[in-house]
Order: sequence, then C-alpha cells, then structure tokens
Amino acid sequence: MSKFLSPEWFELLDASLKQACDETAFEEHLAIGHIVTNAPSGTVSYAVSFGGGLPPAVRVGSLEDATVIFVEDYVTAAQIASGTPAGDLLALGKIKVRGDANVLLRAQGELIALGESLKNMSVDTEF
Repeated sequence: MSKFLSPEWFELLDASLKQACDETAFEEHLAIGHIVTNAPSGTVSYAVSFGGGLPPAVRVGSLEDATVIFVEDYVTAAQIASGTPAGDLLALGKIKVRGDANVLLRAQGELIALGESLKNMSVDTEF
C-alpha cells in the first residue's frame, strides 16, 4: 500500500498511466498540473502529461509545461485520486483552474483513462 502523494504513489501513477493511455491517441500534448495545498508534507506540485506522440509521464515538483493547472487542497486531491470526477469538484468550486481549460474538453478520452487509473490505484492507496 502506498501513501497518497508519496514517491511510491507517483511511481505507481506513472506506471498505471503508461498502461492506460495510448501515446498516439491524443494529437496535441497536454500536461495537467496539480498544486495540492495543506498536504501533510506541505504543498505538493506535480504534472501528468500525455498526447502529442509522447508516452504519458508524471513529473513531481515541475509545472513547467503545464497546459492547465488545478489548485486544490489535500482533501479535494484525495477525492480526485479516489475516483471522484474532477468536473464534479470543479462545479462545487473546490478546484481553481489556471491556464487553458478548453483543452480539457478536447481530451475527454485521456481524462477518462486518467480517472480510471486513479480509481484503480485508490484501493491500494493510504489517504
């Protein structure tokens, strides 16, 4: 069992995404950044990227090429990681969005794969 937002959790997320996402399915490159506030270890930032002919990847601590950034607190990030659709949490105002949110509409298939990866991982994640 891995602790949410730990190095082990990020390694599992990276491996899970590589299995779930076809690198050629989404034509443009998309990097979704996350800034998680109030985490037990302080603020944590990471980005999940896919598309553009590149393999999916998770980068911890770097938001350098993020197309869009979600800013959420630890509780909200844990809800996302447990499979709650980010759209539901956006509608509730629990996530602040920076950047080009329109790209999210064009990447629905990849976002569904990301959500499924997170949901599948949640059974082995300690929150």
